[in-house]
Amino acid sequence: MSIQKKGSRKITVNNSDYRWRVSRFRRISDYRVENEVLSEEYIKVAEKYGLGSVADIVFNIPIELYDVPKSKIIVKYFGLCVDGFLGPEQFAQIKPKLISQIIEDAILQGWNPNQKGNFTIEIYENTGKKHRPAILVLPNFGNQDLKNYDNLVKAIQIN
Repeated sequence: MSIQKKGSRKITVNNSDYRWRVSRFRRISDYRVENEVLSEEYIKVAEKYGLGSVADIVFNIPIELYDVPKSKIIVKYFGLCVDGFLGPEQFAQIKPKLISQIIEDAILQGWNPNQKGNFTIEIYENTGKKHRPAILVLPNFGNQDLKNYDNLVKAIQIN
């Protein structure tokens, strides 16, 4: 079964066109306190509002030839999601550069997009640095402790 055209993206790698699509993430663990992956500044502010818990998530990224798909690369991406100020916020950013690397690596490992048979890859997120999710700043709400935090989303006050 090929990837839906709606919501998919096109990428060209080594003169071949591919279609890829990122599924919605699925939570695979309960939310928990995880001080090892979030910045200290974020945790201080988030705990004040009962936020900042982290959950494990997984999402799939199927990749196939654009015109005549015969087989797919099925990427299972395991990552983290924080219960943040703007709702569940995933850390992973799936960009075309990552997709082209996945395609090139799969071909090097023996995947042939012109032959039947799917190729599965699992990726586990580990950036090695602490994440800085967005913090929602409300006007006139005592945000003095956020002076040094660089990922702020400011709400607009409408009169």
